[in-house]
Amino acid sequence: MTLTVKTGLRTMNRFVFFRDSPEFFPNLDTRVVLVPKNIDEKHELFNLFSNSLCFPFYFGENWDALYDCLTDLNWLSEKLIVIIHTDLPFANMQKEKNIYIKLLQ
Repeated sequence: MTLTVKTGLRTMNRFVFFRDSPEFFPNLDTRVVLVPKNIDEKHELFNLFSNSLCFPFYFGENWDALYDCLTDLNWLSEKLIVIIHTDLPFANMQKEKNIYIKLLQ
């Protein structure tokens, strides 16, 4: 299980941890997003993030818009955002997987 932790509300300072469970984030000021196995469509991933992180109505459902929203998040009150991957999306789509990984770096 991969955890990508985003700290700060306007910066892309992230760290990647390997843990078995998100319970080590007991802070009430934390929002956890679980990315489940078997996401093979971009719209599934975009909807997951949009719903989990309350993206604004103008979210464009594309890679650039996802990046823009993930690097802002000023509408959220939580100070720590944790993204947990049970598996990486796009198992059979290497191009999309590479774009997603690069976006999270």
